Amino acid sequence: MRIWLWIVLVGLFAGGAVAQADYNYETCYNRLGIFTSNSLPGYLSFYNHLEFLSLLNITYTPGEPFSVYIMVCSTTQPVLGLDASIILPPELVPVSVIPAPGTTWINIGTATNILSGFSAPVFPDIDGNVHLATLDLIPGAVAVADIFMGPSEPSGIGGAGPAFNMGGEYMRANFIDYLHSGCREPSPAVGRVAVVFGGTTYMYLMGSSPTEPHSLTAVKALFR
Repeated sequence: MRIWLWIVLVGLFAGGAVAQADYNYETCYNRLGIFTSNSLPGYLSFYNHLEFLSLLNITYTPGEPFSVYIMVCSTTQPVLGLDASIILPPELVPVSVIPAPGTTWINIGTATNILSGFSAPVFPDIDGNVHLATLDLIPGAVAVADIFMGPSEPSGIGGAGPAFNMGGEYMRANFIDYLHSGCREPSPAVGRVAVVFGGTTYMYLMGSSPTEPHSLTAVKALFR
């Protein structure tokens, strides 16, 4: 098990020492979000986007610690690792990041600079959602703000954005906010993944496509 995990970590981080590693990319899918619950309302679509949106709006009581959940939606493959940074407003102080219950990982980064490999593949649920990690926070004053994710430091894909290890290869991530989702054009390196007390602008969500993609059908077949 330790040898296998070391191979996964080497595959995930090997690109950090070079200018750019090869990676795969799927438009609109593999979308990172940070939610107030680790139980999501199905597959993201036009019909439930407001339910998703409510879980992406973080509120808190100053001074009272709380947790949020790093999730990936419309996932196309099991996840073997994640490298990403989390960009928080100064009013939210990160305490720790831990893998989702029932999983274990090695994170050689920090709570907000994640460089991790899981001890076993983390499978999406029947709707293509994966709970990757739980982020514990201590809040200060109330702030209307946005939360972003971007490439880790070092970045295995040359700073192009967050990335997963899927199938032993890098898969570049997209983001939950439609403006950063990769659904109209390739997503930027840094994208919005949650809002705090409504955020600075309205967050717009949409499903990955009007009909279910064949890649998600393949994931669902794992459960049959």
